[in-house]
Amino acid sequence: MAQSNNTQPQIQKEIEARDQIMKADIKLMNDLNDFNKKYAKYINCNNSSISSSCNPSDLTCCTASDKNISNILTAQNTVNTDLDSINKLITGYKGTIINPSVYENKHQQIIRNSKESHMLRRELDEKLKEVYKLNTTNTADSVIQHDSAMYKGIFFTILVTSVIYLTFTKL
Repeated sequence: MAQSNNTQPQIQKEIEARDQIMKADIKLMNDLNDFNKKYAKYINCNNSSISSSCNPSDLTCCTASDKNISNILTAQNTVNTDLDSINKLITGYKGTIINPSVYENKHQQIIRNSKESHMLRRELDEKLKEVYKLNTTNTADSVIQHDSAMYKGIFFTILVTSVIYLTFTKL
């Protein structure tokens, strides 16, 4: 119970950090769209004449401020600030993001461990047959199967517990 209380604030912090990253990402996308609109209008307006009465959202209608490069530079600075903000949030984020190469290495290690455990289990079964020196009758076979199942169960319990422990402590 104490362990779940310790992890609850940690989970809450991770959720808040992810929310901050998502909000910064949404702000960046909105600012990028704004920059693109201003830039498209700037390019279009520098190739056409200025109109005094037009709707500001109309890309084909140009005003004097649309030909001003300072609007583009301001929007560009806003986008750069947003990018810096996201980079700071991501580099400061200590959540459960796993590097793909680390994931692949861990995955291959788990597969190797699984293959090794299967080989060890087969060896163990062979050695147990020798130790018990049981007859090959149906009763002896059922005893071997029962004993093998018991040892396999114990072995898998230990193996799975160890893998889960290592997974949560190393990742």
